[in-house]
Amino acid sequence: MAAPPGPCALDEFSLIYALVAPGAPAAAPASSSAVPEALVAKCKAAGEAVASLKKGGGSKEDVAKAVDALLKLKQTITKMDPDHPLAIVDKKKKKADAAAPAPEAAGGEKKLSKKEQKRLARGDEPAKKKVKDPNRWAVDPAKAAEKAAKAKAKAEKAAQAEKEDADAIAPPTPVGDRKILAKAMAKTYKPADVEGAWQEWWEKSGWYGCDEAAAAKKPDSEKFVIVIPPPNVTGSLHLGHALTAAIEDCLTRWHRMRGHATLYVPGRVEFDHRFGWS
Repeated sequence: MAAPPGPCALDEFSLIYALVAPGAPAAAPASSSAVPEALVAKCKAAGEAVASLKKGGGSKEDVAKAVDALLKLKQTITKMDPDHPLAIVDKKKKKADAAAPAPEAAGGEKKLSKKEQKRLARGDEPAKKKVKDPNRWAVDPAKAAEKAAKAKAKAEKAAQAEKEDADAIAPPTPVGDRKILAKAMAKTYKPADVEGAWQEWWEKSGWYGCDEAAAAKKPDSEKFVIVIPPPNVTGSLHLGHALTAAIEDCLTRWHRMRGHATLYVPGRVEFDHRFGWS
């Protein structure tokens, strides 16, 4: 059977739910429509069949056949009566009609739209049209000057910070020499700049060495020896081990800076099985 003339935007879901959904418009009486009641009933049954297949998980082939049968019935109804509730709706035409200006009623008065009619029924005040400032995009000289001043201050601050950072970078130090310090202190701590070159100078200067003969001649008051304590009951390392080792390391370095003979012995029982220290 031939399709209705003109382009139609068909939607199978609209076809189905227009028939089976609650509140769907009922078919027009037989006296006001040229569509037989038997054809209307057959079209509704076809719509219910499509909905049942979709809901019950029918195969794609069965659903396609059912939709095709429904579409043919609706095309027949559309050809008999384009205004019938079960007729196929041309969505493009409907959209164009909705966008068209409302026709004027008798007497030259403009016909109100459905939206305006609902607003009047609710008793709402007419919507006030917003008046846009024609100079809203114009540049305010005062604001522009303030914005420029802020941008200039920001740029000067960034340049000053960059200069300070440059003064806080230490120049390269030859390997083994005492570290050459920067002109200024950096605002943030940078380990590579702060700690670099010290280790090589300490090793070259022999600060890690020990003169056993000189240490033996020192009195007991100028000798300091400490070992890392044995492990706890659990035998698992935790923050307490790190804190204790840090305090012991500070004490040992403090005595060494005083010129005492110092010996810091990592305990075999505590760390030998974990770190391989001896």
